[in-house]
Amino acid sequence: MTILESVVTELNAQRQADTPAVNVNAMTAGDAADVFNYTDRMLTTTGYIQGESWNYLSDTDNEEHERYLAAVLSLLESGYDAPLGTVSF
Repeated sequence: MTILESVVTELNAQRQADTPAVNVNAMTAGDAADVFNYTDRMLTTTGYIQGESWNYLSDTDNEEHERYLAAVLSLLESGYDAPLGTVSF
């Protein structure tokens, strides 16, 4: 399982039952925006600050930050653009 797939699986688990699941292999621009917004929210709630992300007290937070940022990078490399409202990347 890729990092992007793990983040999408996490997102799908938190979505309401009547909301269609995001499929990594058939992703639309709207799905990518949902993943960008989810990763932005998760980075914010875990204490990530753009440009100052390293947490000397918590390896767990650092690993989560790296995982979410790797998912963002994967989306960017696939040609998707981050929505204007994202603040963490």
